[in-house]
Amino acid sequence: MAEYRMRLLEHSEQKIILPLLGICFPDYWEQIAVKTGRMPFEEISFAAFDGTEPIAHCGIIPYEIKCNDRICKMAGIASVATLPEYRNQGLAAKLCKMAVKWAKSNCFTSLPLYTGHFRVYESNHWEIFDTPPVRQIVSGKKTAALSWCKGSDLSDTEKNNIIRLYEASDDFNGKVIRQKSGTLHSWERIFNEPDFRFAAVPRMYAVKIDDCIIELNFNIPNTSAADRKRLFYQLGARNIFLPETPVHQELFDGVDFENSSVDVMHGEKVMTLDIVPNFHKQHRIFFPIVDKF
Repeated sequence: MAEYRMRLLEHSEQKIILPLLGICFPDYWEQIAVKTGRMPFEEISFAAFDGTEPIAHCGIIPYEIKCNDRICKMAGIASVATLPEYRNQGLAAKLCKMAVKWAKSNCFTSLPLYTGHFRVYESNHWEIFDTPPVRQIVSGKKTAALSWCKGSDLSDTEKNNIIRLYEASDDFNGKVIRQKSGTLHSWERIFNEPDFRFAAVPRMYAVKIDDCIIELNFNIPNTSAADRKRLFYQLGARNIFLPETPVHQELFDGVDFENSSVDVMHGEKVMTLDIVPNFHKQHRIFFPIVDKF
């Protein structure tokens, strides 16, 4: 088997792997490589080279979550790619091992990822994480009065109100600490996500995708439980994928659900590799779709 150089890339070097990602993921990365010529968000890159040509890549997306009143550093594995003519040589697996070593030395808690291809990751000790199913409402009111819009159509006042409501909402294990701009886990990215739709009123906002509500928060001090339920029904969406916070549990009291056929993961599953031993076994972590990478 040929020997290839593998190393951590400097931030200024990352643009050299954009053509590789464009070939392997043309629906997304090709547009970025052609239109911008730079990484769209913060990512730590590990690459394999045949001479000077990058032939494989593994990225880490750093972010932080809330967990039992603590902040935990997560290292999301993403942008794993190998040029077609170099596949089946274990390059992706070796780069993933480099990423794990780097994450350990930088005090990260866990390395989650989303994938529909499990073999490479299972052979490197990642495990499939069982996320809760999307639930469909089978009883309750069906009025729909509130309108939905793209995040890019929201006013600055509406955006700032959404950010405030999110930051003031109940913490849960897995709640992502979002930056205002610049990273994948940022409000700038969320408001510009073309598949998200927002419903925003002064005391509540919701986000949906594929007719499924994936985020819902209220101004609790100024909204009664009855008003929260009324606003929820006015959203009209019949499917939900939300963490089990006290507010959500109260909202769904008396509502009948069944598992939905809607697939908000789009065929992917969460896999995790814990650096802190048994982190995901000890803590029930929710993976918000809004922050999916």
